Amino acid sequence: MLEGAELDGAQLEGLSATDVRVAGGSLANARARRSRWLRTELAGVRLTGADLPEAELRDVVVRDCPADLSAFARARLKRVVFERCDVRLADCDLTRADLRGARLRD
Repeated sequence: MLEGAELDGAQLEGLSATDVRVAGGSLANARARRSRWLRTELAGVRLTGADLPEAELRDVVVRDCPADLSAFARARLKRVVFERCDVRLADCDLTRADLRGARLRD
């Protein structure tokens, strides 16, 4: 478990987080290109402006995290749940997105 880590603006290229719970703290404006997040939970982590290009997120729960302005360009998300998060898709090309099984509200 990683608790209260303040990693604002951190460069985390190639980060691998497996079987980790991250509670509190901040990854605001952090850049984690080609990172891997497997069986991971982010709870109450500030993700505002986080940039995860080409990342892989599998079996991840993101709970109670402000995630506005976050970017997941060319990222692969599988079995990822966002609960009570500020997430907004604006001006996105979802032509190739696979949303089978997705549950979207509001």
